[in-house]
Amino acid sequence: TNGDIIDLSGTSNFGFSSGSNAQSDTGNQKYSVPSVLFDGTGDVINIEAKNDPFLFPKDFTIECWAYVVSGSFSLQNSKYRTFFYIGVSSQFQFAIDESGNPLLWDNGSALVTSSTALTGNSWQHIAVTRTGDQLVVFLDGVEKGRATHTTEMGGSGSLARIGSYDGSSGALNGAISDLRITKNVSRYPF
Repeated sequence: TNGDIIDLSGTSNFGFSSGSNAQSDTGNQKYSVPSVLFDGTGDVINIEAKNDPFLFPKDFTIECWAYVVSGSFSLQNSKYRTFFYIGVSSQFQFAIDESGNPLLWDNGSALVTSSTALTGNSWQHIAVTRTGDQLVVFLDGVEKGRATHTTEMGGSGSLARIGSYDGSSGALNGAISDLRITKNVSRYPF
């Protein structure tokens, strides 16, 4: 059975691209919370910012529980498999590389990459934070990568996507639960 996909922030409009069959899935869930299932073939949730563009000039946290199907880390149409993407005035991407390592990508380069890959067919918590000039990627609460970055990231007036780079490339094959994007707050380490 399927549950609902809910935006608790109240700051975005979201919807599905035509041809997308991303859906809430109560069969594969973490902590009894339904996940959003992506089949790796173009499923995407589009998000349009209302009054608060997807800019990250200061501290932030992007995190989720991720379940990636084993063997589906490879690039799709030359793009990383994507959890969250902003792509009008920049190319800001929270994704996994072809080895399954979580990373944060902005304007043509990886800013910080986990030294440890995700385990296929297993729920894992991934997060990337910025505190001051430090970008840190965490896997299951453990720091796995760190880099210095001081400039604003994201895109003004951008359309954001969950589960795909652009609807036909970088599509995630797996599930996401509890995706949370927090501006101006670095939630980790505790």
